[in-house]
Amino acid sequence: MLDIIFLISIFFLIFIMTNYLSKRNIFIDSDIDKKQAIHKKLIPRSGGLVLFFSIVSSIFYNYFYHDENFLYLLPIIILIFSIGIIDDYGVKLKPLIRFIILFVFCFLFFYLSDLKIKTTGLSLIDNLMFNYNLQFLVTTICFLILINGSNFIDGINGNLALHYICLLILILLIFSHNRLRFDILILSTIVSFAVFLYFNLKNRIFFGDGGAYLSGFILGIFILEIMHLEIYISPFFYIILTFYLGSEVLISFLRRIIKKEDVMIADFNHLHSLLFIILSKKIKLDPHVSTSLIINFVYVILVMPSIFFADNFELTRYYSLFLYLVYFLLFFSINKIAKKI
Repeated sequence: MLDIIFLISIFFLIFIMTNYLSKRNIFIDSDIDKKQAIHKKLIPRSGGLVLFFSIVSSIFYNYFYHDENFLYLLPIIILIFSIGIIDDYGVKLKPLIRFIILFVFCFLFFYLSDLKIKTTGLSLIDNLMFNYNLQFLVTTICFLILINGSNFIDGINGNLALHYICLLILILLIFSHNRLRFDILILSTIVSFAVFLYFNLKNRIFFGDGGAYLSGFILGIFILEIMHLEIYISPFFYIILTFYLGSEVLISFLRRIIKKEDVMIADFNHLHSLLFIILSKKIKLDPHVSTSLIINFVYVILVMPSIFFADNFELTRYYSLFLYLVYFLLFFSINKIAKKI
Protein backbone atom coordinates (compact mmCIF):
# COMPACT_ATOMS: atom_id res chain seq x y z
CA MET A 1 0.00 0.00 0.00
CA LEU A 2 2.87 2.32 0.87
CA ASP A 3 4.41 1.70 -2.56
CA ILE A 4 1.18 2.73 -4.28
CA ILE A 5 0.97 5.92 -2.22
CA PHE A 6 4.59 6.70 -3.13
CA LEU A 7 3.99 6.18 -6.86
CA ILE A 8 0.82 8.30 -6.81
CA SER A 9 2.70 11.02 -4.94
CA ILE A 10 5.54 10.86 -7.48
CA PHE A 11 3.01 11.18 -10.30
CA PHE A 12 1.44 14.37 -8.91
CA LEU A 13 4.76 15.91 -7.89
CA ILE A 14 6.29 15.23 -11.30
CA PHE A 15 3.20 16.55 -13.08
CA ILE A 16 3.37 19.81 -11.11
CA MET A 17 7.13 20.01 -11.60
CA THR A 18 6.96 19.39 -15.36
CA ASN A 19 4.15 21.89 -15.79
CA TYR A 20 6.20 24.49 -13.92
CA LEU A 21 9.40 23.81 -15.88
CA SER A 22 7.55 23.98 -19.20
CA LYS A 23 6.50 27.54 -18.40
CA ARG A 24 9.95 28.73 -17.32
CA ASN A 25 12.83 29.72 -19.59
CA ILE A 26 15.21 27.20 -18.04
CA PHE A 27 17.79 25.60 -20.35
CA ILE A 28 16.13 27.02 -23.47
CA ASP A 29 16.98 25.22 -26.72
CA SER A 30 17.90 28.33 -28.71
CA ASP A 31 19.97 26.56 -31.38
CA ILE A 32 17.10 25.93 -33.79
CA ASP A 33 19.38 26.10 -36.83
CA LYS A 34 21.45 23.03 -35.95
CA LYS A 35 21.47 20.15 -38.44
CA GLN A 36 19.38 17.77 -36.33
CA ALA A 37 16.80 20.37 -35.31
CA ILE A 38 13.19 19.74 -36.31
CA HIS A 39 11.59 22.35 -34.08
CA LYS A 40 11.42 26.04 -34.96
CA LYS A 41 10.33 27.23 -31.55
CA LEU A 42 12.28 28.05 -28.38
CA ILE A 43 11.46 25.30 -25.89
CA PRO A 44 12.95 24.47 -22.44
CA ARG A 45 15.30 21.48 -22.32
CA SER A 46 14.72 20.96 -18.61
CA GLY A 47 12.73 17.70 -18.83
CA GLY A 48 15.70 15.72 -17.57
CA LEU A 49 15.22 17.32 -14.16
CA VAL A 50 11.93 15.41 -13.89
CA LEU A 51 13.64 12.05 -14.43
CA PHE A 52 16.47 13.02 -12.08
CA PHE A 53 14.00 13.93 -9.33
CA SER A 54 12.08 10.68 -9.82
CA ILE A 55 15.17 8.47 -9.67
CA VAL A 56 16.71 10.20 -6.64
CA SER A 57 13.36 10.12 -4.78
CA SER A 58 12.99 6.40 -5.50
CA ILE A 59 16.51 5.68 -4.34
CA PHE A 60 15.83 7.29 -0.94
CA TYR A 61 12.40 5.67 -0.71
CA ASN A 62 13.91 2.22 -1.34
CA TYR A 63 16.61 2.89 1.24
CA PHE A 64 14.26 3.96 4.06
CA TYR A 65 11.26 1.72 3.41
CA HIS A 66 12.62 -1.39 1.67
CA ASP A 67 16.17 -1.57 3.02
CA GLU A 68 17.47 -1.58 -0.54
CA ASN A 69 20.66 0.43 -0.76
CA PHE A 70 21.04 2.17 -4.11
CA LEU A 71 22.74 5.19 -2.57
CA TYR A 72 25.98 4.17 -4.27
CA LEU A 73 24.35 5.27 -7.57
CA LEU A 74 23.85 8.88 -6.48
CA PRO A 75 27.36 10.24 -7.25
CA ILE A 76 27.50 8.80 -10.78
CA ILE A 77 23.88 9.77 -11.51
CA ILE A 78 24.65 13.35 -10.52
CA LEU A 79 27.82 13.37 -12.64
CA ILE A 80 26.20 11.84 -15.74
CA PHE A 81 23.23 14.17 -15.49
CA SER A 82 25.50 17.19 -14.94
CA ILE A 83 27.47 16.53 -18.13
CA GLY A 84 24.25 16.75 -20.15
CA ILE A 85 22.88 19.69 -18.16
CA ILE A 86 26.04 21.70 -18.90
CA ASP A 87 25.29 21.37 -22.61
CA ASP A 88 21.59 22.08 -22.05
CA TYR A 89 22.53 25.22 -20.15
CA GLY A 90 24.40 26.49 -23.19
CA VAL A 91 28.00 25.70 -22.24
CA LYS A 92 29.04 23.89 -25.39
CA LEU A 93 31.66 21.22 -24.84
CA LYS A 94 33.14 19.55 -27.90
CA PRO A 95 31.47 16.15 -28.48
CA LEU A 96 34.82 14.36 -28.11
CA ILE A 97 35.46 16.05 -24.75
CA ARG A 98 31.99 15.06 -23.54
CA PHE A 99 32.58 11.47 -24.68
CA ILE A 100 35.91 11.27 -22.87
CA ILE A 101 34.42 12.69 -19.66
CA LEU A 102 31.52 10.21 -19.82
CA PHE A 103 33.96 7.37 -20.45
CA VAL A 104 36.20 8.28 -17.51
CA PHE A 105 33.31 8.78 -15.08
CA CYS A 106 31.62 5.50 -16.07
CA PHE A 107 34.84 3.49 -16.02
CA LEU A 108 35.83 4.78 -12.58
CA PHE A 109 32.35 4.11 -11.21
CA PHE A 110 32.30 0.50 -12.41
CA TYR A 111 35.84 -0.09 -11.21
CA LEU A 112 35.31 1.40 -7.75
CA SER A 113 31.91 -0.27 -7.24
CA ASP A 114 33.04 -3.56 -8.82
CA LEU A 115 30.06 -3.62 -11.20
CA LYS A 116 30.75 -5.44 -14.44
CA ILE A 117 29.32 -7.61 -17.17
CA LYS A 118 30.13 -11.25 -16.44
CA THR A 119 29.65 -12.49 -19.99
CA THR A 120 28.81 -11.10 -23.41
CA GLY A 121 27.95 -14.46 -24.95
CA LEU A 122 30.76 -13.98 -27.46
CA SER A 123 33.65 -16.32 -26.65
CA LEU A 124 36.29 -14.09 -28.28
CA ILE A 125 35.28 -11.00 -26.26
CA ASP A 126 34.81 -13.07 -23.09
CA ASN A 127 38.31 -14.55 -23.44
CA LEU A 128 39.78 -11.08 -23.89
CA MET A 129 37.81 -9.80 -20.89
CA PHE A 130 39.02 -12.50 -18.52
CA ASN A 131 42.56 -12.90 -19.86
CA TYR A 132 43.33 -9.18 -19.89
CA ASN A 133 40.95 -7.99 -17.15
CA LEU A 134 38.85 -5.92 -19.56
CA GLN A 135 35.46 -6.45 -17.91
CA PHE A 136 35.19 -2.85 -16.70
CA LEU A 137 36.19 -1.54 -20.12
CA VAL A 138 33.58 -3.68 -21.92
CA THR A 139 30.93 -2.65 -19.37
CA THR A 140 31.78 1.02 -19.91
CA ILE A 141 31.54 0.66 -23.70
CA CYS A 142 28.12 -1.01 -23.41
CA PHE A 143 26.86 1.81 -21.18
CA LEU A 144 28.17 4.45 -23.58
CA ILE A 145 26.24 2.76 -26.39
CA LEU A 146 23.02 3.02 -24.36
CA ILE A 147 23.74 6.62 -23.37
CA ASN A 148 24.55 7.76 -26.89
CA GLY A 149 21.76 5.67 -28.41
CA SER A 150 19.28 7.38 -26.09
CA ASN A 151 20.60 10.77 -27.14
CA PHE A 152 20.36 9.81 -30.84
CA ILE A 153 16.68 8.79 -30.72
CA ASP A 154 15.68 11.91 -28.77
CA GLY A 155 15.16 13.98 -31.90
CA ILE A 156 11.39 14.20 -32.18
CA ASN A 157 8.65 14.62 -29.61
CA GLY A 158 7.65 11.43 -27.87
CA ASN A 159 10.17 8.99 -29.32
CA LEU A 160 12.58 8.61 -26.39
CA ALA A 161 9.90 8.68 -23.68
CA LEU A 162 7.61 6.23 -25.48
CA HIS A 163 10.50 3.89 -26.24
CA TYR A 164 11.57 3.76 -22.61
CA ILE A 165 8.01 3.23 -21.42
CA CYS A 166 7.71 0.24 -23.79
CA LEU A 167 11.15 -1.10 -22.87
CA LEU A 168 10.70 -0.82 -19.10
CA ILE A 169 7.21 -2.33 -19.20
CA LEU A 170 8.63 -5.25 -21.18
CA ILE A 171 11.29 -5.72 -18.49
CA LEU A 172 8.67 -5.77 -15.73
CA LEU A 173 6.47 -8.22 -17.65
CA ILE A 174 9.33 -10.54 -18.59
CA PHE A 175 10.68 -10.79 -15.05
CA SER A 176 7.34 -10.61 -13.22
CA HIS A 177 7.91 -14.14 -11.87
CA ASN A 178 10.81 -12.87 -9.80
CA ARG A 179 10.22 -9.58 -7.99
CA LEU A 180 13.13 -7.34 -8.84
CA ARG A 181 14.61 -5.42 -5.95
CA PHE A 182 14.31 -2.22 -7.95
CA ASP A 183 10.69 -2.61 -9.10
CA ILE A 184 9.73 0.68 -7.46
CA LEU A 185 12.63 2.44 -9.15
CA ILE A 186 11.52 1.11 -12.55
CA LEU A 187 7.87 2.00 -11.93
CA SER A 188 8.67 5.54 -10.81
CA THR A 189 10.88 5.92 -13.89
CA ILE A 190 7.97 4.81 -16.09
CA VAL A 191 5.73 7.36 -14.33
CA SER A 192 8.22 10.15 -14.99
CA PHE A 193 8.48 9.19 -18.68
CA ALA A 194 4.68 9.06 -18.98
CA VAL A 195 4.20 12.53 -17.47
CA PHE A 196 7.02 13.95 -19.57
CA LEU A 197 5.51 12.34 -22.68
CA TYR A 198 2.25 14.22 -22.12
CA PHE A 199 3.98 17.61 -22.03
CA ASN A 200 6.53 16.72 -24.70
CA LEU A 201 3.84 15.80 -27.23
CA LYS A 202 2.31 19.20 -26.59
CA ASN A 203 5.67 20.68 -27.61
CA ARG A 204 6.10 22.31 -24.21
CA ILE A 205 9.33 20.72 -22.94
CA PHE A 206 12.33 18.66 -24.10
CA PHE A 207 14.36 16.07 -22.24
CA GLY A 208 17.69 17.64 -23.14
CA ASP A 209 21.05 15.88 -23.11
CA GLY A 210 20.89 15.57 -19.33
CA GLY A 211 17.70 13.54 -19.51
CA ALA A 212 18.89 11.42 -22.46
CA TYR A 213 22.22 10.59 -20.79
CA LEU A 214 20.51 9.73 -17.52
CA SER A 215 17.96 7.53 -19.33
CA GLY A 216 20.67 5.45 -20.99
CA PHE A 217 22.68 5.09 -17.81
CA ILE A 218 19.79 4.03 -15.55
CA LEU A 219 18.63 1.54 -18.20
CA GLY A 220 22.12 0.05 -18.18
CA ILE A 221 21.98 -0.28 -14.38
CA PHE A 222 18.62 -2.07 -14.58
CA ILE A 223 19.95 -4.51 -17.17
CA LEU A 224 23.20 -5.12 -15.30
CA GLU A 225 21.30 -5.88 -12.09
CA ILE A 226 18.97 -8.26 -13.93
CA MET A 227 21.93 -10.03 -15.60
CA HIS A 228 23.37 -10.76 -12.18
CA LEU A 229 20.01 -11.96 -10.87
CA GLU A 230 18.68 -13.93 -13.86
CA ILE A 231 21.78 -15.98 -14.67
CA TYR A 232 19.88 -18.36 -16.97
CA ILE A 233 18.78 -15.63 -19.37
CA SER A 234 20.91 -15.44 -22.52
CA PRO A 235 23.10 -12.30 -22.71
CA PHE A 236 21.89 -11.89 -26.29
CA PHE A 237 18.38 -11.31 -24.97
CA TYR A 238 19.52 -7.96 -23.57
CA ILE A 239 20.95 -7.09 -26.97
CA ILE A 240 17.48 -7.81 -28.37
CA LEU A 241 15.83 -5.56 -25.77
CA THR A 242 18.15 -2.68 -26.66
CA PHE A 243 18.50 -3.33 -30.39
CA TYR A 244 16.92 0.00 -31.38
CA LEU A 245 19.43 1.98 -29.31
CA GLY A 246 22.32 -0.21 -30.41
CA SER A 247 21.33 -0.10 -34.08
CA GLU A 248 21.16 3.69 -34.02
CA VAL A 249 24.71 3.92 -32.64
CA LEU A 250 26.13 1.29 -35.00
CA ILE A 251 24.59 2.59 -38.21
CA SER A 252 25.39 6.22 -37.33
CA PHE A 253 29.01 5.28 -36.70
CA LEU A 254 29.34 3.23 -39.90
CA ARG A 255 27.51 5.81 -42.00
CA ARG A 256 29.80 8.61 -40.89
CA ILE A 257 32.95 6.50 -41.32
CA ILE A 258 31.94 5.56 -44.87
CA LYS A 259 31.14 9.18 -45.74
CA LYS A 260 34.34 10.32 -44.00
CA GLU A 261 32.36 12.56 -41.67
CA ASP A 262 33.14 13.37 -38.06
CA VAL A 263 31.58 10.56 -35.98
CA MET A 264 31.07 12.97 -33.09
CA ILE A 265 29.00 15.57 -34.96
CA ALA A 266 25.20 15.26 -34.80
CA ASP A 267 23.17 15.12 -38.01
CA PHE A 268 19.62 14.65 -39.31
CA ASN A 269 20.05 11.16 -40.77
CA HIS A 270 18.56 8.99 -38.05
CA LEU A 271 15.65 6.61 -38.60
CA HIS A 272 13.16 8.83 -36.76
CA SER A 273 14.35 11.91 -38.68
CA LEU A 274 13.90 10.26 -42.07
CA LEU A 275 10.52 8.79 -41.17
CA PHE A 276 9.46 12.19 -39.82
CA ILE A 277 10.27 13.79 -43.19
CA ILE A 278 8.16 11.22 -45.04
CA LEU A 279 5.17 11.38 -42.68
CA SER A 280 5.17 15.18 -42.51
CA LYS A 281 4.70 15.24 -46.30
CA LYS A 282 2.38 12.26 -46.71
CA ILE A 283 -0.15 12.43 -43.86
CA LYS A 284 -2.14 15.10 -42.04
CA LEU A 285 -1.59 13.62 -38.57
CA ASP A 286 1.03 15.04 -36.23
CA PRO A 287 4.32 13.62 -37.63
CA HIS A 288 5.90 13.58 -34.15
CA VAL A 289 3.16 11.36 -32.75
CA SER A 290 2.86 9.13 -35.82
CA THR A 291 6.63 8.65 -36.14
CA SER A 292 7.04 7.76 -32.46
CA LEU A 293 4.07 5.38 -32.53
CA ILE A 294 5.21 3.58 -35.69
CA ILE A 295 8.81 3.11 -34.52
CA ASN A 296 7.88 1.86 -31.08
CA PHE A 297 5.00 -0.31 -32.29
CA VAL A 298 7.40 -2.06 -34.67
CA TYR A 299 9.95 -2.32 -31.84
CA VAL A 300 7.47 -4.07 -29.52
CA ILE A 301 6.27 -6.42 -32.28
CA LEU A 302 9.85 -7.42 -33.10
CA VAL A 303 10.96 -7.90 -29.50
CA MET A 304 7.91 -9.78 -28.19
CA PRO A 305 8.72 -13.18 -29.79
CA SER A 306 12.08 -13.32 -27.98
CA ILE A 307 10.31 -13.43 -24.62
CA PHE A 308 9.44 -17.08 -25.30
CA PHE A 309 13.06 -18.13 -25.84
CA ALA A 310 14.93 -15.64 -23.66
CA ASP A 311 16.92 -18.46 -22.03
CA ASN A 312 17.90 -20.06 -25.34
CA PHE A 313 21.45 -19.01 -26.18
CA GLU A 314 21.45 -19.98 -29.85
CA LEU A 315 18.00 -18.64 -30.73
CA THR A 316 18.60 -15.29 -29.05
CA ARG A 317 21.98 -14.94 -30.76
CA TYR A 318 20.53 -15.47 -34.23
CA TYR A 319 17.43 -13.41 -33.48
CA SER A 320 19.54 -10.45 -32.32
CA LEU A 321 21.46 -10.60 -35.61
CA PHE A 322 18.14 -10.79 -37.45
CA LEU A 323 16.85 -7.66 -35.69
CA TYR A 324 19.97 -5.67 -36.56
CA LEU A 325 19.59 -6.79 -40.18
CA VAL A 326 15.92 -5.74 -40.17
CA TYR A 327 16.87 -2.34 -38.79
CA PHE A 328 19.52 -1.83 -41.46
CA LEU A 329 17.07 -2.77 -44.20
CA LEU A 330 14.40 -0.46 -42.79
CA PHE A 331 16.85 2.39 -42.44
CA PHE A 332 18.14 2.20 -46.01
CA SER A 333 14.63 1.75 -47.42
CA ILE A 334 13.26 4.75 -45.52
CA ASN A 335 16.37 6.77 -46.36
CA LYS A 336 15.82 6.05 -50.05
CA ILE A 337 12.18 7.18 -49.88
CA ALA A 338 13.03 10.31 -47.86
CA LYS A 339 15.58 11.43 -50.45
CA LYS A 340 12.94 11.36 -53.19
CA ILE A 341 10.64 13.73 -51.28
